[in-house]
Order: sequence, then structure tokens, then C-alpha cells
Amino acid sequence: GDFADFTAALSSRWRSVMLWERRKIIESGVRIRDVPGSRVDEADVAIFLDLLDDLHSRRGRRQALTMDFVLRLCAAFGDAVTLTFAESGGVAIGALLTMEGDDCLYVRNWGAREGAQLVHFEICYYSTVERAIARGLNRVDGGRGGPHKLARGFLPKLSHACHWFLHTNI
Repeated sequence: GDFADFTAALSSRWRSVMLWERRKIIESGVRIRDVPGSRVDEADVAIFLDLLDDLHSRRGRRQALTMDFVLRLCAAFGDAVTLTFAESGGVAIGALLTMEGDDCLYVRNWGAREGAQLVHFEICYYSTVERAIARGLNRVDGGRGGPHKLARGFLPKLSHACHWFLHTNI
């Protein structure tokens, strides 16, 4: 029904942790802003990719998304795609790409400035769960990941993924 129903299904310990994390984000002044795919522009994508690059470079990885790809994705799927930004003082410190389909909200690409751990939980899990509930979706697919997802109500599920890259320079 709502986020309170979602948290009620968790242990009291994790419910308390989640509510504390959300309160800390609100108190810090971080604001969450969703941009539907039909309204995404090059400036939004540039910020999103910069945040992805920032996170991936700290982890010693190279992220593969490009401006062209994200713009084409938004053009092809419209509002089934959402770029969500976490902003502090009007500056984006975290960003997430989600896709909606098959009665599910798929959490996919996350990027952030260093030190945005609580922002990660808010943008990737809590506000995403709220958005899925508001849209009447039955589930949220949080993607691959570790035990921090289990603690936040995401149950593991085997999945199959295939990736094909047309350009060899990626």
C-alpha cells in the first residue's frame, strides 16, 4: 500500500535503520528530483554520466554508458526511463537510471560523489520503492549486489543477463 507497509514487513531493527537513514537525508537538505525520460536532455545526461564516471573511477572500473546511448534509450522508451538526481545545495551528488516494465521498476545504473552512502540508500532503494508503490507496480528489481540490499527488503533472485556491444572501443 505505501512505504510504511513495506517497512512493516522488515525486522524492527532494519525498519529503525531505514527510518533513521531517511531522516538523516532529509535533515541534511538533500532533495530528490526525478526526470522522466521524455524530459531528459543532454545536460541531465552529462551530469548523470559524470557521477557514474566519478564512482566507477574510484572503484578502478570504466563505465560503458555514453551520451548517445542514454539519449537514445530515453527517446525509445520515453517515461519508462527515469533519471533520478540527489541534489545538495542545488548540486547533483548522486544519480540513478531506472526503467519500468513488466510490472516492475528496474534499478540499474548509479553514480555518486564520494561519501554519498546514505544518498545511495535513499535514491536507489527507499524513494524507488515509494515510486513503484505509487505507480502500482508489484516489484522493484534492485539489480545485482550485496548484503546491504537484503537488509533493506530486497530478496535475492537468480536472473539471466546478456550484453552485446556493437562498438569495440567500449
